[in-house]
Amino acid sequence: MSRRPPPALIRAREHKGTREHYTWRALVMFNLYRFMVAAGMLVVFEFQLGPQILGHDTPDLFRQAAYTYFTLTLLTIPLLYRRQPGYRTQVVIMAVIDIIAITVVMHASGGLSTGLGALLAVSITTTSLLLARPWAIAFAAAASLAIVTEHSYAFFQGERNLTTFTQAGILGATFFAMSALALMLARRIRESEEVAEASRASLAKLERLNEHIIQYMNTGVLVIDRQGRIQLINHAAWTMLGLPQGVQQLPLEDVSVALAKQVRHWRRNPEMKVVPFSVGATLPDLMPTFTSLGADQNLTLIFLEDTSKTTQQATQMKLASLGRLTASIAHEIRNPLGALSHAAQLLKESQEIGTADQRLVDIIGKHSARMNNIIENILQLSQRQPSKMETIQLHSFLNNFLDDFRVGRDPVPEIHLDINPRDATAMFDIGQLIQVLTNLCENGIRYSIRKVNRPLLEIHAGLDATNQRPFIDVIDYGEGIAPEIAEKMFEPFFTTSGKGLGLGLYLARELCEANQAQLNYIPIPTGGTCFRISFAPIRRILPAL
Repeated sequence: MSRRPPPALIRAREHKGTREHYTWRALVMFNLYRFMVAAGMLVVFEFQLGPQILGHDTPDLFRQAAYTYFTLTLLTIPLLYRRQPGYRTQVVIMAVIDIIAITVVMHASGGLSTGLGALLAVSITTTSLLLARPWAIAFAAAASLAIVTEHSYAFFQGERNLTTFTQAGILGATFFAMSALALMLARRIRESEEVAEASRASLAKLERLNEHIIQYMNTGVLVIDRQGRIQLINHAAWTMLGLPQGVQQLPLEDVSVALAKQVRHWRRNPEMKVVPFSVGATLPDLMPTFTSLGADQNLTLIFLEDTSKTTQQATQMKLASLGRLTASIAHEIRNPLGALSHAAQLLKESQEIGTADQRLVDIIGKHSARMNNIIENILQLSQRQPSKMETIQLHSFLNNFLDDFRVGRDPVPEIHLDINPRDATAMFDIGQLIQVLTNLCENGIRYSIRKVNRPLLEIHAGLDATNQRPFIDVIDYGEGIAPEIAEKMFEPFFTTSGKGLGLGLYLARELCEANQAQLNYIPIPTGGTCFRISFAPIRRILPAL
């Protein structure tokens, strides 16, 4: 299952791409400046605009140098957009071309007195900003050498006098000074970028941490916009809602009608009392909490709490109260019941009662034993120790359970076991899970024998494909359960059999709720009965950031 990269990582990648984009953009702007300089020199020269300075000494050399410079700036444009060759290579090529072309143009126009050396100073300064220290110093030295060489050549040709060497030296020193200033400025810029990058990385790390925490919270978290579309949903939320991942931008109405209805009511009346809502038969009830986000309150933050934890606490409190109640029952009812049963036994052994009276005594004994069984079951429930949940490997546990369950039973139960995946685990108290499964399997075998005269049973276990919750299904081959009976079968003392006490399924569900699990009946259209134990979601181990 692929996951979308965190927003912080996406922004970091975008920032890296943006920084590279602006670096190349600066180079494009520099080449645009070079193009305009070359084009401007050609226009001024060819149309004889202003003072006749450009190309004054050797017009043909100026024309050739200017057209060559203009052509090279044009040819650089596609290379910049293709970004080939690399950034540094292109900067070096531009700097070399500028030094040669501007030096030749300046020589053809009359030397330093034309002021064209300023163009070379601009080129050297820009190059120093675009490249690191070694290159900047090298280009300043190369430009200074070019100016001195040009002036020396003109001097030996009789075109310059000795005093103008001072101007050449000053211009060369200017190149070095401007290069040094540009390097200082570039260093300041880089330092500012490094500080900004460190702050950006720190913020990105904090954002990854926040997203990490949100994704691995046990509380469900959703964020929806004003139109009710899901903008963010964490792992716990889509597990609780029984959804596949990737539901961002879907309307909340398509995800959960009940939750969307509560959101609408809350937006109309934020003071309204929220109530738990049900997502599905095999999923726990959820308690929502709503909060507005942002100054314009266009976003709504929703927290979802699994009520099974609250139910577990309530169950423990209820059992504690039941324990105190049954202690009173033991004293107030069992003693008189024992006396009644003992009296019935004495009457049964008496030689003076007739056959009709003997039948009445049997009825008294039978129902006394039934009442005693009810009291024993209630006492067993009330005296149960708190659940000690632990990780259970379903494959090994169920195989061991079935081996023990088959012992001593005649006929031997025919139970088909299917576990997928084989390494599925669940959280439950082992002793209490054995008690629940024993009750479900005994009921299932009893109803299978009634229908097909064989003790047939199926047990399926694994992970629910919808919400990844561990489960165990116990399926029999009986007649099935009528809808009106299914609504009441988990109530205490409800039974359709004259022999049962009606506490088996009630106790099984109480045990499941005490372990943050659910016991549900799932109808089977083809016949038979399926009871599903949906375990609490397995806590995930947080991966390293």
